[in-house]
Amino acid sequence: MKHWHTKKSSTIIQILRHRSNAWLILQQDVCILIDTGQASARKKLLNNLQNVLPNPLKIDFLVLTHTHYDHCQNAQFLKNMTGCKIIGSIYESKSANDGYTRIPRGTNLATKALTCLGRRLGKVFFGHESFKMDIMVQKELDMNVYGIDAKIIACPGHSEGSISLIIDDEFVIVGDTLFGIFKNTIFPPFADDVLLLFQSWNKLLDTPCNTFLPGHGKAITRERLVEAVRLRKYKHQNEQTFS
Repeated sequence: MKHWHTKKSSTIIQILRHRSNAWLILQQDVCILIDTGQASARKKLLNNLQNVLPNPLKIDFLVLTHTHYDHCQNAQFLKNMTGCKIIGSIYESKSANDGYTRIPRGTNLATKALTCLGRRLGKVFFGHESFKMDIMVQKELDMNVYGIDAKIIACPGHSEGSISLIIDDEFVIVGDTLFGIFKNTIFPPFADDVLLLFQSWNKLLDTPCNTFLPGHGKAITRERLVEAVRLRKYKHQNEQTFS
């Protein structure tokens, strides 16, 4: 499992990787889990958590970057096991309670076709055990009120309620607002609102952070995000010139 350490002595551990990432934040005696992966990854998730946490498992907060099935299928299971408080966007609280968040729009021809198929299959294939959020975020949440040096900000685009967690002004856990899988792009293959997505990219650059940890793939540097934003602006300007 990969580890990062901030200058303020927070520890970030990549608890799950491959299909979907999950991240563990340790600050003094507080433990925060970000995302949970799919139900199929439950055994791996528990084994990895047990390797780094005391027994019985102590998780204080579970932050969900959004409520698509591959990020939250173990949320209620962990709530039952640990009593953790679930934090998520107010805009996805109904979906969480319903046990299904609609598959987002594809951003290219291939993923647009997958979106059509996924929406037809619906909750049976892409649902999750319903759960209720204990703490809901609208625009932002300063977690210092809970004794944690972190801040949650709204980053809509991939989904209406996508959020990101800023840790010690050094790292941001961004969910699917950025993708770390592809060699030549960090642009998500799915996004409900591309315009909002790019506004969220600029919001991430407004932070002092240099490392962005996505829901899929490897860590993304600030330099790579800056270049992606630059290319997007260049493309947008050309589209306006020739429209």
